Amino acid sequence: VMDEVFGKDTFINELVWTYARMASRGQKKYNSTHQTIFWFRRGTEYTFNVDDVRTEYAESSKAREGYTKKGVGSGLFKEGTMCELNPAGKFPDDYFSIPFVRNNFYPTQKPEPLLKKLILAASCKDDLILDCFAGSGTTPAVAEKLGRRWIACDFGKHAVYTIQRRILRIGESKALL
Repeated sequence: VMDEVFGKDTFINELVWTYARMASRGQKKYNSTHQTIFWFRRGTEYTFNVDDVRTEYAESSKAREGYTKKGVGSGLFKEGTMCELNPAGKFPDDYFSIPFVRNNFYPTQKPEPLLKKLILAASCKDDLILDCFAGSGTTPAVAEKLGRRWIACDFGKHAVYTIQRRILRIGESKALL
């Protein structure tokens, strides 16, 4: 569907957000501990601010963690898959772990640090950020805090009121995590 909406040639990355969840007694399946984020571009050019999202490692840390010069080591996954770990078992750059936090705003709300990472990577100050399923308003709240313009849409009356309340109280909110 995303290929149909944006075009097959506009796909940039598949990112995986991982988080931990406690198992509970009597559960009937594995916990969901990741979500997939698809990054598509609009037009022929796009922004990628690698310096805003890159983690710097000292050479001693790289050696200790088992990174190779190529950044790819022997993986735990089947040969030829996109997910290869380095020799120390670390995930590649398109996997990132940000804690999943239960919230009071909305059941599908994402954590602000996740949106901060995505917005910093893919936009510049004064760029326009669109969230078509804004739910709790995390995307516009983070965009506002990062100096981006934003448009938030949702069909649910509860969502619209939640977003409005959150944006109106943004000055009272905690600093961006």
